[in-house]
Amino acid sequence: MEPHPPSSDETSATQWSLIDAVAAGDRAALNTFVERYLPAFRNYLIRVLRGDRDDLDDLLQQFVQEKLLEQNLAAQVNREVGFRRFVYRSLKNFVIDHFRTRQRREGGKISLDDEHHEHLAVEDSDADVFDLAWADYVLREALQRVRRECLTKDQHRIWNIFESRLLRPLRDNVPPASYEDLQRQYDFDSPVQAANALETAKRKLRLHLQTVIAEYTGRDSASIDSELGSLRNALAHAGTRPAAATPDISSDHFSAEESFLGSSDAARRLTQALDLAQFDSPLWLPDESAEILRDELQSRLEAACDDADFLRSFREKARSADSLPPNLSTLFSMDSPPLWLLELVKRWSKSLLRSTQPPIPKEVAYVLHYACICSGIRAGSRSVTRSSDTDLLNSLKLLLSYSWIESELRTLFEQTQSQLNP
Repeated sequence: MEPHPPSSDETSATQWSLIDAVAAGDRAALNTFVERYLPAFRNYLIRVLRGDRDDLDDLLQQFVQEKLLEQNLAAQVNREVGFRRFVYRSLKNFVIDHFRTRQRREGGKISLDDEHHEHLAVEDSDADVFDLAWADYVLREALQRVRRECLTKDQHRIWNIFESRLLRPLRDNVPPASYEDLQRQYDFDSPVQAANALETAKRKLRLHLQTVIAEYTGRDSASIDSELGSLRNALAHAGTRPAAATPDISSDHFSAEESFLGSSDAARRLTQALDLAQFDSPLWLPDESAEILRDELQSRLEAACDDADFLRSFREKARSADSLPPNLSTLFSMDSPPLWLLELVKRWSKSLLRSTQPPIPKEVAYVLHYACICSGIRAGSRSVTRSSDTDLLNSLKLLLSYSWIESELRTLFEQTQSQLNP
């Protein structure tokens, strides 16, 4: 079962509990609030202050002291506007007031119209900069929680595979480690088992990402999904703007190596990092999927479909068969394939799609499943499937989007596509 945040029927009082506690004067809650969100505030200021970084930390301390403590900003949060947007406007207004105060004190030497500060004078001109820093905070916090959980539960291999296979390639622009190397390095039984461990890590990231967002939006799924969509839109908008200079983003809470803001294409990388938590993000590279599919197609039937139920039924049926194809590749190329064998292979591949730890990638099992169906349709039989033409066409559209499918299977899928009624 997929992990999910608490349901929307929980009391709304729990949705904003931290902010409510800060508003009520709870000092422990304030410390938690500052520890949690100060890195995002700091990274935003680094990017917008430009030539005025020397007093950045002092400015942050003033914001905490004046806005959070003295003026009780938490009690003023407009929940219709949303926490993230409210905090952005509050922080930006605070910075503007800071410069205006300095301008008066220093006799007009600082102006919001000069090249360093003119962007501050425009409403929402740098909202995407704040959103970029905020998305970086959300992802880094979720990743830290995944790592902490893996280390606490002695699941080091799960974190190491996630880092080697997905996180470091995305963050540091290095090639992903192969599953074969990860299998040997971390003592898995097979490359597929290593891939299953990566899927476990992705589920953890999905859960912690939802939890981090729920802490400031509310715990119902609709609020979480809305915020994720808002962050994606903000990152897409930020990606269309000229890249800002790479900031110094080190802080006490996170190390610079864990941030995505240290690159000129931070918006793109943050978007891809969010995609790591998606249900349908691929575990296998195209070349890897192609190689596994070739092995399945060329191996002996009993080796390719190595499953007790399949082997028992296959051997029983094979006794009365005149001749049998040596492998799946031959089976799918036959004009009149044995329908009983197509049914057996289809049933086996379907069991893999339902399995939590299949012996081959589910994408490959999906290809084999529909190869059985299409081979039966080409032979003039619809007995191998109950799916409607519309459902089959939708599945074939997805299959034909896989760049790694063998040319013979691609032809089979295209021929079947042309036979079906749209």
